[in-house]
Amino acid sequence: MRRSRPTVEYGEKQKNLLLEGIMLRYLLPTAILTLIMPLLFINTTAQAQEMTASVEVIEFLLCEDVEDREPVNPKEEFTTADERVYAYARIHNPEEPVNLYFRWTHDGAVYANISLLIGVSEAWRTYTSVQIIAGEWKVELVGEDEQVLASAEFSVSLPE
Repeated sequence: MRRSRPTVEYGEKQKNLLLEGIMLRYLLPTAILTLIMPLLFINTTAQAQEMTASVEVIEFLLCEDVEDREPVNPKEEFTTADERVYAYARIHNPEEPVNLYFRWTHDGAVYANISLLIGVSEAWRTYTSVQIIAGEWKVELVGEDEQVLASAEFSVSLPE
């Protein structure tokens, strides 16, 4: 045998009090967040743009390897026998540490997006590498504000 739930009828005053409680508990905080969040985003975006604006890419190239923080055999054409390609960057960052991204694209699709923290330096050296496959490639050095600071295109072919 099922029990039925009691039916409660509220008067107009109780309905208004319930609605006010719901508004105060749920709708008001949601409205406040809706108004504040864009302001936080604008501030964060402006800070990222300011930080990226002070960053200068001194050198950006592709190479077969990096030894002792220096590029080995820079080039723009590779074969699958090379196995890896390195993107090397030397960056002037005078103000404060900033995150930059190496965005690797293969045949028009993002293959890898690698984030690196760049410290304060006259010539901060950094690099990333990916295992390669045949096709058309592009690597971009991108700031937190999505501004492309440097880029290089290269092709990978099968060995002859």
